[in-house]
Amino acid sequence: MSFAILTFLKSHANIQKIVQKFGTPGHSPVQEVANVHSQIEQRMRKTEVHSPVALLQLLKQVSMQKPFVVIEMSEGMFF
Repeated sequence: MSFAILTFLKSHANIQKIVQKFGTPGHSPVQEVANVHSQIEQRMRKTEVHSPVALLQLLKQVSMQKPFVVIEMSEGMFF
């Protein structure tokens, strides 16, 4: 994952940093992460996802008030 992120940053000069947030199940100190996961799970219960493209569309529609920024990483970025 670190190599993928580094490669992505090198090929996208306009992006200067990426912040990763990780939560521990049952002990999540980062409420925002838990909230995002909850929103995604709720939406996935109502929608069938059969492809990566469908998952991207679902993620873009999870929160209408504060839409998620979804960046699709293409195959050509990796060696």
